[in-house]
Amino acid sequence: MSKIKKYFFLNNFVNLIFCFLPVSFILGSTILNLNILLLLFFSSSVVLKNKLKLNLSKIEYFLISFFLFYIFTTGLNIQLVGIGYFVKSIFSLRFLALYLLIKIMLENNKLDLNLFFKSCLVCTSLLCVDLFVQYIYGRNLLGMYPIEGRLSGFFGSEPIAGGYIQKLFLFSFLGIFCFFKKKNYQNLLIFLFLFLHSNAAIIANNRMSLILLMLTIIILTVSIASLRKTLALSLVAISISFYCILNFGHNELIGINLKKFANSLVVIDNKETLNNEITKGSKEEPISSNKFNFFQNTHSRLYASVIHSFKSNIFFGNGYKSFRINCKPLKSNDYKVNKKEIDDAIAKNELVHKQFCSTHPHNYALEVLHDTGIIGFILMSIFVILKLIKKIGKAIKRGNLNYVYYFTLLNFLIEIFPLKSTGSLFTTWNGTLAWLIVSLSLYELKKIKY
Repeated sequence: MSKIKKYFFLNNFVNLIFCFLPVSFILGSTILNLNILLLLFFSSSVVLKNKLKLNLSKIEYFLISFFLFYIFTTGLNIQLVGIGYFVKSIFSLRFLALYLLIKIMLENNKLDLNLFFKSCLVCTSLLCVDLFVQYIYGRNLLGMYPIEGRLSGFFGSEPIAGGYIQKLFLFSFLGIFCFFKKKNYQNLLIFLFLFLHSNAAIIANNRMSLILLMLTIIILTVSIASLRKTLALSLVAISISFYCILNFGHNELIGINLKKFANSLVVIDNKETLNNEITKGSKEEPISSNKFNFFQNTHSRLYASVIHSFKSNIFFGNGYKSFRINCKPLKSNDYKVNKKEIDDAIAKNELVHKQFCSTHPHNYALEVLHDTGIIGFILMSIFVILKLIKKIGKAIKRGNLNYVYYFTLLNFLIEIFPLKSTGSLFTTWNGTLAWLIVSLSLYELKKIKY
């Protein structure tokens, strides 16, 4: 085989591995990890064989410093987290490698984004169809049943279908323009795409994912004049279908969950009613609240636990995945406080960290702050803020943006939105999706040829 044939074979194989990522998210962490390792290995081979240069900006040194500091601070806390988590913190460098390799491959036009967007469109559309089959017939195409009233589709025992649809939504949207380049049927296809994916997200009932998906469509409606009529019509159709599913859907468990979701969007002033909602099905006592009902919310109380744990090491943080260890004493069974102490603390506007413990903080900003302290948080914040300033500045200067640049940048802004609950930034499934979004969103505008 000639050198030219070897080159094209290797480059095409890298693109094939890259486009398999949306599939590997469905197949599970083992396949996903294998997919990432293959992608890193063969893309590194392309870089070395072609002697491609990695042009690091000064901003990206902050990201590299953050990852190195993450390992360093985990080492400082090795007695707390253990040798296992220290080793895993080193393996978190795969996310940095993913970012850097995608950057250099894109800047040298070695990755076929059109093919990747098509892959996302096919995968999310198949998942949507599978969710509707599960909704109508009680089990999906593979014979899997819903999990506690929540549809999971191909994901089986993990009800994360809504998150998958939301995170890949804009990439899939771009797949429409890649598949159907003629404008004759684009508006109809866009309408069907939005209607299918939005309704699938509704019945999947991942609340934050559904909110973010609808927010994305609203932003697109406001900001893209050429698609405004189609997007606005889609929003009307989606609203009608949401009302019908909410009130006339045949699946009672999903209907109940959706009504809880709808009610959660309304401010509740009755503290007794709110206490009853929180403690329903739980053995713990309702916790007192201030006038904002801050500590009545499950996530708010979890965040209070994160802040309490963060205070034990403000500057350097507690290390990789340390919250699941530090928060154990804060469980209601181990951490007893009486009602008067809680009321006094709330009266003084102090955080009450009673009871909530989890595997991670459920918020990217709090996770970085807790694990790496103020130093790590500053490093990551500088990287994000300066990158955004640079990208938005170039967008304003250029004026007329193509869909690829705008959609990927919007996806990044939604992913890092600080006032939302999230998965962990450093777990295989959610972490890979998050860093993939970052990688595809922040490369140079002048390099885009789509």
